[in-house]
Amino acid sequence: MAAAAGLIKSGTSTIEAALLQCPHSIIYKPHWLTGWIFKTIVRHKGPVGLVNWILGWKANEAYRVPEILCEKVTPSALSQELVHWLTNDRARKKILFHFQLLRQLMEVPGDTPSQIAAQEIIQVLKQHSHSSKSIPQ
Repeated sequence: MAAAAGLIKSGTSTIEAALLQCPHSIIYKPHWLTGWIFKTIVRHKGPVGLVNWILGWKANEAYRVPEILCEKVTPSALSQELVHWLTNDRARKKILFHFQLLRQLMEVPGDTPSQIAAQEIIQVLKQHSHSSKSIPQ
């Protein structure tokens, strides 16, 4: 782990932080117009964080990773959240447990996604090459 805690913008970086076992809260403060559309037209009532979705959030359940959204994103709220992650051992242990579950859900049996991609690239190069000797096996 490279950080003791984090305040991570909503997106795939939250998954990366979780897989690196970095306790964090998800932050999302859109442009005011996007926030208005989000609240009044879309009326989304669930999490925005991918980690919360992957861990199977259900209505009326607490999020596994706290989310600070829209107008609630303030310097005070962010500093309180960071202090929470740095000082609350019970909360840290609980979220790290959820991150272990996330890792189990995301594990791919066999080769890693990077290995599979590399194998595919080598196959494409072999098909388009006149001499397969120049491509490592």
